[in-house]
Amino acid sequence: MESILCANACSQFEVVSDSLQSVGLTVPQHKNGSKSSRRVYCFLTALLLTATTVSALGQSEPVITTGTPTDWTHHRLVFSAPATAAELGLKGEEAKEKDAQSQAVLHSTRYALQQMRRDPSKRPILPLQNVKDPSTSTAIHKDWSKLISTTGQVNPNAYPAKFSYNNFSTTAASCTSDYVVYPTGTAGATTTQPTILAYNELYGTSGPSGTGCGAGTSGGAVPSTYWAFNTAFAYNSTTANSALVKTSPVLSLDGTQVAFIQTTGSAASLVLLKWKASSSVVSLNTTTNNTTLALYRNCTAPCMTQIPLMYSSVAQNDTWSAPYYDYADDKMWVGDDGGTLHSFTGVFNGTPAEGNPLNLGTNAKLLASPVYDPTTGYIFVGSTAGYLYSVTSSGAIRGTSSGLASGSTYGIYDAPLVDSAAGKVYVFVGHNSGSNNAVYQFATSFTSGSGTLKALGTGTMMLFDGDFDNIYYSSTGGVAGNLYVVANAGATGGGILYRIPIGAASAMGTSVSTVINQTNPVYPSPVTEFCNGAGSACAVSGGKTTTGKDYIFFSILDAKSGIGSCAQGTGSICVLSYNVSSGAPVYAQYLAEANQNNCFGTGGIVIDNSVPSGSEVGASQMYFMQLNGTATNLCSTSNTGAAFNAIQTSQF
Repeated sequence: MESILCANACSQFEVVSDSLQSVGLTVPQHKNGSKSSRRVYCFLTALLLTATTVSALGQSEPVITTGTPTDWTHHRLVFSAPATAAELGLKGEEAKEKDAQSQAVLHSTRYALQQMRRDPSKRPILPLQNVKDPSTSTAIHKDWSKLISTTGQVNPNAYPAKFSYNNFSTTAASCTSDYVVYPTGTAGATTTQPTILAYNELYGTSGPSGTGCGAGTSGGAVPSTYWAFNTAFAYNSTTANSALVKTSPVLSLDGTQVAFIQTTGSAASLVLLKWKASSSVVSLNTTTNNTTLALYRNCTAPCMTQIPLMYSSVAQNDTWSAPYYDYADDKMWVGDDGGTLHSFTGVFNGTPAEGNPLNLGTNAKLLASPVYDPTTGYIFVGSTAGYLYSVTSSGAIRGTSSGLASGSTYGIYDAPLVDSAAGKVYVFVGHNSGSNNAVYQFATSFTSGSGTLKALGTGTMMLFDGDFDNIYYSSTGGVAGNLYVVANAGATGGGILYRIPIGAASAMGTSVSTVINQTNPVYPSPVTEFCNGAGSACAVSGGKTTTGKDYIFFSILDAKSGIGSCAQGTGSICVLSYNVSSGAPVYAQYLAEANQNNCFGTGGIVIDNSVPSGSEVGASQMYFMQLNGTATNLCSTSNTGAAFNAIQTSQF
């Protein structure tokens, strides 16, 4: 399906790009500017291609416009530069297999999306202008904060989901069409409390005296509620059932639909939602807006459908697993607390249906989020008991690791980090047999064993995923650069930012540590990397990022010495930025917040890439949830009455 769509898009891309040039507009091109070389970009625009104005193209009707989704899945399936067989010195059947894998990566939608985020020139919009130079940054600046709930509880590795509208004819992001989705972690209540919501009017600073979207008008402010829905209703019921959303939502490629897991007591369901803009809370509690699977595809937005997670006719709960979506085949996977992996077809483009649930065995309790690797066709998923599983797309167990955790308390709570181009899977274990936080690396072809271990100091709580730097992402086959993770996170103190060098054959080297908290527990968030080239691609030379500035972001609780002037003291949250352009992390910036319950401070951080200055001021926006001690299954204190906020900050 993808290859056909890409081929069609190549033809459309040539027509659109030539039309744009004829009216004096610039389109993404290869450095030599030839028409034949522009076909390299067909795969980068195939599913995201949008058109300029009708007048510029001389057409009688507008063409379809789409945009770019960014959700948690884009932080877990990643791509270093695909390597050819010749570059690796392979021959014969081994060479054919490697080249086939590299072509699969190059032609995948997710690879195209990653390249657009990392290189603005490859996005189907005009070149960015007047983007703020990252070298002039002084501190992370909070643009706005919106109260979601005073009782909301979402998981500390939950991410918001961002959709950015792309259009050839615009030089700026869209105030009206760009939006960000947040789970509320709160039980739906009639028309007063949504289970899931989205904001638009995102860019700028709050209030009539601020700048950007919504500013300068009477009562104007950023952001605005774009839509908000109470989905806490069983089919054909008008009575709210106290369902809530605690894990990360995912977006369709065109941004018109959202998928998420909601739980009612100990029963979980996959919800598919077609949204419609509305500034007030809408209850989806009628047979027309809360419909059957068969009727969902043609229902009129706003509407939803849901599939209960069942195994052997018994309802299953889901504490940690968020759904993962495959753009090419319109499939989705999610795990449950009973160790069953659920698969779905026809999710956003057909008639939704569940395949045969696959129970992974007695050691698979409390599954984390799965990741599908399109290169191998395998789904990888871990369990809180500390086992990693590989499952074929046809629904058979292909591989089961050895037990990686000591006991079943702090095993694998986050999704695997999969580099499809390098053929490697990383899982992050909170407490292994050596009483350490640990990273385990496996080949995507694994069938058993313990992989390669990198121990990271004593750990007595869950360990969330790290991220690679730009040096790694720029390397061919993931053979250079570094992996960053915040570990040594015990209940009695500590907290270290580890840099794990990656070398030949993606081997993990000796870790280098930076102490970030010398006394108290840090409750760290997952790590997010972003390289800002001020509107251009970041470049690597001599083992360093030489064009652009490469940053990693994460949050900790109760900052201590060694991290600049970030707020210190019990109950403070510090969102930290480290410059890792040279490999070694150098403290750069911070954002201080309050935490009322001395627990996890924020969830995962989404970065939407550069936004031009002008009417929509901002560059490299960051979105996250300020948790204030949410998720009582992890922390001893309740967050009742505490502020659970949606936050946007500028990187600079």
